[in-house]
Amino acid sequence: MARIELHTGVEESISAEDVPGFVIKKVDLGGIRLETPVRTLYLSKDVPVRARRRILDLKERKETLFEVNRTIYMDRSYNSILHAVRESDDDGIRDTFKLSEELANYNIALPLSFSKFPQKVFGMEYFERFLDYLHEYSAVLFVPHVRFARETGATAVNYGARSFVRYVDHVVETLNEWNTKPIFVPLDVDYPAETTKSIIAHYAEKGYTNIWVDFKGHTFTKSRSGRMRSLKRLIDDFFGEESKNVIIYLSNIKKIQREHPREVKLRPSDIFGTFVYGDIVGIPWKGIVWPSKGSDPENDDYWIKKGFSTQEEYEKAVFKRDTSLFDNDSYYYWHPDKIRFRDTNLDRLREEILSMKMRQKSVAERISHSISNVIALRELSELKRKVLSEGTIRDHLESREYFATAGKKMLESISIRPRKRRTGKKKTTEKPKKNLFDFMDSFD
Repeated sequence: MARIELHTGVEESISAEDVPGFVIKKVDLGGIRLETPVRTLYLSKDVPVRARRRILDLKERKETLFEVNRTIYMDRSYNSILHAVRESDDDGIRDTFKLSEELANYNIALPLSFSKFPQKVFGMEYFERFLDYLHEYSAVLFVPHVRFARETGATAVNYGARSFVRYVDHVVETLNEWNTKPIFVPLDVDYPAETTKSIIAHYAEKGYTNIWVDFKGHTFTKSRSGRMRSLKRLIDDFFGEESKNVIIYLSNIKKIQREHPREVKLRPSDIFGTFVYGDIVGIPWKGIVWPSKGSDPENDDYWIKKGFSTQEEYEKAVFKRDTSLFDNDSYYYWHPDKIRFRDTNLDRLREEILSMKMRQKSVAERISHSISNVIALRELSELKRKVLSEGTIRDHLESREYFATAGKKMLESISIRPRKRRTGKKKTTEKPKKNLFDFMDSFD
């Protein structure tokens, strides 16, 4: 069976001896060269111009991709997309992708998820036109995901593996026409085991080695860590020798674990992606949030039930929780007024978050994602250096407060204890240590 050209390549990979899911790869995405694992940075026209310029000035942007992640589930969103495509409305198309013509010139990734099969909503002709626009605005192409649920509802749909892979094949064929860009195919984190197995078997048969996993706003737990281990085993089984060329992109992981808004030091969730075979880990997402019956703003005491004296006090606490920033010294997220950065550019972005009004919370959150992921990229660079010089990273992780305390069980889940080397007579069989520059030299 003829396989399509995905315009990607993996030239070399090295795993940490004690955290096997932390894998350094030299990856070529259609001419975009990355040393994974990496975190993406958020960039869209929703971000104010001044903050946008600061993000574009970050040197780390050359080490990764920019990302705009969207989940489409409301009728008005479907209607606005259909109207933009039907009327060839350029502004409407750019609004769909949250991009300007200028921003589309950067290395943009657009992982989109739909709550139902989009071709059934738009009709095949307009859906294919939508894919043509998606192709033009993305540097890396993502087959739009269709969110899976055991029971069809407002935000996801029940389907089988066969109908899903037919949909994926058609989208890949459409995107790949006159194409030189890499293509990623989707996978839902909530599939039953047999569905995952069938889809991975199909992807292996078709040679789809670029896979993006939609976490759908779920927290990274021990059970989801187990699913990633199972996914890696399936990939090894079905792809065989080709498994070394598989690139895994994790999207829409929830940023933090469930915490009370009063907490200023927050347990992380999205950081685990790079330790469980995630080569590229995207922008976090807190999932679809429906207002609960007990949180009706018309109800005078709903914030009192949360332990706050006033509605304003409660909303400020939620704002700071949702814009919390990653600290690589502790691996916790902190409220933005409880942390400082020596990097002037990052600290000014932090100050910009704190200057925003409550109505700007969604924008402030997106800026916080870019700040946190820059810090994460710097930490990942340190971890890569340790793998290439020492082979291990567990000691480094254990020195971080989160993994030494609340995250101790999660560290046990993602790591192993390497066998101690014998201290008797030494045989000169140890492999020579490599450094980061040796590893990167073959990119030249």
